[in-house]
Amino acid sequence: MQRDNEQDRLEESQALWKLSAYIFGVVAISALLLAVNAGMVFGLATSLGTRFQNFPLIEPLTQYAIYVVPVLFLYLEWYAWDVLISIRRRK
Repeated sequence: MQRDNEQDRLEESQALWKLSAYIFGVVAISALLLAVNAGMVFGLATSLGTRFQNFPLIEPLTQYAIYVVPVLFLYLEWYAWDVLISIRRRK
């Protein structure tokens, strides 16, 4: 009985480490994708801001875009990944 209990603890510990590694990987990839998305949106917002300087709401719109659009892109990227993986698993 003691041996089964130790085996269960070992399996639980291994599962916890795998889960922790998975969560760390997802967070690291998300941070990388968010940085890339923010860089692209910042470059686009800067170029549009210089092109449309006389537009009255360009500053608030670019600030909004810089904060919101990278997060939306991140969501779309993870959604696309989920769709591609589910299609691949069906085959």
